[in-house]
Amino acid sequence: MNSDVVYLDTNHVSHLVRHPTDESTMTFLVALKSGKASLALSIVHLIELADPNFISAPAVREFLDRVPVVWCTTPDDLWFAELNAAFGRYVGIHDPVVPFVHDVNVMLGGNPLGAPPSRALEAFEDPKLRARIAVLRDRGMAFEALKRDALIVREPEFLLKRMINQRLPRNTPAGIVLPAPIDAGEFLRATGGIEGLPSYSLMHKVANSRLRDTSFVAKPSDVFDLMHVGYSVYASFTALERSHAARVRSARPSLSDRVVHRLDKVTEWLRCRAV
Repeated sequence: MNSDVVYLDTNHVSHLVRHPTDESTMTFLVALKSGKASLALSIVHLIELADPNFISAPAVREFLDRVPVVWCTTPDDLWFAELNAAFGRYVGIHDPVVPFVHDVNVMLGGNPLGAPPSRALEAFEDPKLRARIAVLRDRGMAFEALKRDALIVREPEFLLKRMINQRLPRNTPAGIVLPAPIDAGEFLRATGGIEGLPSYSLMHKVANSRLRDTSFVAKPSDVFDLMHVGYSVYASFTALERSHAARVRSARPSLSDRVVHRLDKVTEWLRCRAV
């Protein structure tokens, strides 16, 4: 993808529609329409924008159908791609992670259909799917309530090691079958630890930061807001809610110039890139 990929959380996407005459909105739209930038959408956007309580939904859908978008692979698929890339490094092959695709159906694991964002949002209005999303949100709130008792605080590498044990390939890209499963601890030491999976690492650090912060009391919207942060590793620029942007910059200082909470900062960057 040759254009800059800009990831805006749901509130910032909504801002573009609710404040069309803002200078930052107009500058951003010029960058989109000129092909200098693409707007990244994720499954989190589909979850939040299809919520029946989202007031600006019709206008947002019409807007998204008019601008160039790319789709982020789901968090689970992205972590698996990072794991595969780490495995490639382990056996001496350096293939890049591909975090964005051009078709929403490919993002969801299917064949390309060319469906516009509005069609995808309609699918996420399904009552049965909304019920499953509500269950996931409740589980997320229960997780947030654990605070320092949460497993990722007590044993930071446990879940990642479990994913390695369950999903690490047994065949190398050259087709060589490994004689025995790779020890998860050895694999992590050889491939950079949790940091070797950039998106997973960032979400892990931000989640830990929230859990350790006794003054942070999670709201239902915070459950899915956490999922927004992982894509900032791969986006050219990212705008998140203020506290999440600050946690991202603290967790990964190298992103300080690319992750903000104000849309005008994103458009300022885009202007500089255009010079």
